[in-house]
Amino acid sequence: MLDQDDITETRPEPCTHCDYCEFNPLCDAQWRNEDSLVYVANIRTPERHALEREGVRTVVELSTRAGSVPELHDENLERLVARPLSRSLRANTPKSAGL
Repeated sequence: MLDQDDITETRPEPCTHCDYCEFNPLCDAQWRNEDSLVYVANIRTPERHALEREGVRTVVELSTRAGSVPELHDENLERLVARPLSRSLRANTPKSAGL
């Protein structure tokens, strides 16, 4: 039997099945509400996880990050900070939002 202490928070994780998954709208809504790093253009999963371990969990936090991230080369961090948002987020963002 599962012990309540063993239950941890679950979060959606992007994968190759997302385009076909019935839960995609739910995941997408959660990522948007969280301002998730999944919307940083061309961010790789290990880069996203390294940033999250350092407390950088949103696009806004990434854009204001000053300082290195131990698991990322400084050049990679600079590239991510300078990246525009992914096309999927821009396509669904009202022009008045300023993104």
